[in-house]
Amino acid sequence: MSELPILLERKLIHPLDNVSKAGPVGPEGQEMKWEEFAPGALEAVRVGGRITVLQLLASVYTLFYDRALFGSAGVPEPNNEWTWDSVVEAGTRLTRVPAQPTNPVDQSSQLGILAHNSTPLLLTLIWSHGGEFVSADGKRVLLVQPSGSAAAGEEAVR
Repeated sequence: MSELPILLERKLIHPLDNVSKAGPVGPEGQEMKWEEFAPGALEAVRVGGRITVLQLLASVYTLFYDRALFGSAGVPEPNNEWTWDSVVEAGTRLTRVPAQPTNPVDQSSQLGILAHNSTPLLLTLIWSHGGEFVSADGKRVLLVQPSGSAAAGEEAVR
């Protein structure tokens, strides 16, 4: 959420740290208990040590794989040493193109990897490459930077 510093600087949002000191919140007068939030969710919205917003939702992206499929193709199973390049390589080795690509009933095709097409997934890939979507000052789109292009390239492969 690299736009948060800009929004805070322009006073379009205000830090929420003092909400719990202001008294009960919510329709039933509950107190704000920061310790009940996932630490990573709060860290993602901190600017200068201050909580700036509360996320409406958060998602965790996971990768699943089929052990039998990997084994039958002779592809080593994922481990802690894997990189995104390892994922793409395995996906390429596991993909089977149908003998007759125009035949819709040809069952010989197999996708080695499948990722749904979504902006959050693309942003996750960009961030995992050390990139950002927008510059810190909010004036430049950074998708054309090497980290953004690498992530976008991987998304295109999928």
